[in-house]
Amino acid sequence: MDKFYEKYKKLRKDQKIDLSDIENRTKINIKYLNAIEKGDFDLIQEPYTKLFFRAYIDEIGGDSDLALSELSEYLLKRDSVKFEQTDNLENEINTIKENEKEESVISDNKIDKFQDISSELIKKSVEIRKIFSPNLIKGILFLTFWVLIIIVIRNITLDNNNENQNTKTNQIVNSITDFTSFEQLQADFLEISSQQTVIDQSLPLIIKIVSNNSLGIVFSQGSVGVTSVYIAAGDQKTFSFDTDLDILMHHSEGVAVFINGDKIQDIRSQQTPVQLIFSDEPKSITIKHYSKTA
Repeated sequence: MDKFYEKYKKLRKDQKIDLSDIENRTKINIKYLNAIEKGDFDLIQEPYTKLFFRAYIDEIGGDSDLALSELSEYLLKRDSVKFEQTDNLENEINTIKENEKEESVISDNKIDKFQDISSELIKKSVEIRKIFSPNLIKGILFLTFWVLIIIVIRNITLDNNNENQNTKTNQIVNSITDFTSFEQLQADFLEISSQQTVIDQSLPLIIKIVSNNSLGIVFSQGSVGVTSVYIAAGDQKTFSFDTDLDILMHHSEGVAVFINGDKIQDIRSQQTPVQLIFSDEPKSITIKHYSKTA
């Protein structure tokens, strides 16, 4: 995939423009500027990717229309690759399941074969005992013993592989956690509290959600449609806010939310949904707690 963004990094360096100067003028965090020059656009929330990129291009004196066109083409190719990877992931899950069935049958057949071989070896050892000397018989029995050990180890290894494949399948399946949609919120839950607080920090703001438990989040921003994201236990998710942002968390147990590094203290821990509504006019956050309807 064409690394078109590298030429803009070279353009900036040729003009001796420092990233920190761009950060000061645009108020875009320098980590996002670094992400742009590395082509790591996944680090930037989708609604702000083109916004930050255009500001960056304007600061270094590039052609913003051409650059945005190149960015759109790049993201389209990247998303196409991700789509193929998703299909491959689904095929991998189906393949694992099919292999589990086949290996279960193979394992049973190997056990039966192992039993047949053991019986045959015992019969042979009895016949050999009548023909060969005691020392030779001991050597044959010793060899037989090690053959049996090898067969047992192979079967144990097969069982472990099956268990690992089951674990891998479970990890993939379990990565799909519970989400509460905005429609379900209205139909199945009752608002029990609502608190609005004025935000005195300048835009854009960085919203960071850290969760000790697996957490499903649904959010919408500006004209962008509704999007769902998953946070694994012990992981975190970052949002950038300079326009209306509506975040719906499936629960708030073990969840901490920060605005520019400052923790929001008014979020109660509960198993039911919590909604965070960020508004730019007036610049504020509204925290709503919900309970399950009877």
